[in-house]
Amino acid sequence: MRALITRFAAFYGSNPLHLLATIASFALAGYVVLVMGAPALWNREVWWQSILVWFLAAVIGHDLVLFPLYALAGYVVLVMGAPALWNREVWWQSILVWFLAAVIGHDLVLFPLYALADRSLTAALAAVRGRRVASPPRVSALNYLRVPAIGTGLSFLLFFPGIIQQGKFTYLAATGQTQQPFLGRWLLLVATLWGLSALAYAARLAVAGRRSGPTTETDIDADGNDASTEP
Repeated sequence: MRALITRFAAFYGSNPLHLLATIASFALAGYVVLVMGAPALWNREVWWQSILVWFLAAVIGHDLVLFPLYALAGYVVLVMGAPALWNREVWWQSILVWFLAAVIGHDLVLFPLYALADRSLTAALAAVRGRRVASPPRVSALNYLRVPAIGTGLSFLLFFPGIIQQGKFTYLAATGQTQQPFLGRWLLLVATLWGLSALAYAARLAVAGRRSGPTTETDIDADGNDASTEP
């Protein structure tokens, strides 16, 4: 079985789990389109707000051709006009504010901060690992902390307008529901992410303990690489 997986990885270029995850992603996207309906992907009144436009921009424009995307942004500004970039009534809802926050706040401030946090976490786990005496095989917890932390941050950005109840009257008029459940649902999602990560880590520890020998100490990182260490 292991030889078959190795041959498949050599042919495909990655682990079979990558192919399964890709197929699942396409299936989920197809299900969303099926539920929403194809007409929902296109906004006839304001075309550049269509889901289809943003999807194609993410797949083609962002990943393959950045320059045409910048040209498109310039065209949108030209059509909308510079005054449309600023909201005089609520300044923090202005397009210009969010653009500057994305460029300055994220790329120059937040990215170095969470990169530093990731490095600090790596160093801390390495220090803790170095202090341990010979014991059952260890599995690095780094990726089991990274993944739910990223999921927490991204889902917070997704739920944030609902958490602060932005546009609550419009939301109530459109759906007949309030935005009060958003905070509780986000917290439930975060708890699920961290709980699943903890279960996955526990399962990995159990598998590593079963595979280990009685006399050697094995250090298994989160990518599945085994490296023997000196006692």
